[in-house]
Amino acid sequence: MSKLSQIAITVVVFIFFISFTFTQIRSNGWYRSNNHTFQFFAKSEFESIQYQMYLDNDLMNKKHIRLQIVELKSSLCLEDYLKNTSIVFYVDSRVIIFSGHCSDLGALIMTPKNVEGHEKIVEAFSKSTWGKVRFANIHKEGDLIFHIPRKGFRSFYAELKSATRKAL
Repeated sequence: MSKLSQIAITVVVFIFFISFTFTQIRSNGWYRSNNHTFQFFAKSEFESIQYQMYLDNDLMNKKHIRLQIVELKSSLCLEDYLKNTSIVFYVDSRVIIFSGHCSDLGALIMTPKNVEGHEKIVEAFSKSTWGKVRFANIHKEGDLIFHIPRKGFRSFYAELKSATRKAL
């Protein structure tokens, strides 16, 4: 990797850190979306960060569960700075690579880059029905750390898992 590429990645990661709104809120667990039967979310302690889980279709129209971190109104996206990138998080101390892109509404959406990452996140949330899963993006300018509660995850995930099965 060239020196210029390394500098560009460092700048993107640094801007990623400062783009979060550090307003702390209370999050009590996972909730069903008001508008979608098979969409669930849990908020972190930061107002702008939430975790989402929903039913999605792949190119073959097969249903699967999508997990994603969403930073609402990310400055990286609003300034049209970020196109597609990889972002590394330690999820309960396990390194997982996320793919990041911007939505049309300016949200930064980060999904596990592979099936193994997806499975490790499900495992972290499924360990118990209490406590929180810790997400940390380690960087020399300062770490970004947030937590997503486990409460409610298991039952909603089981509901989505059931919905992915073949129709009777």
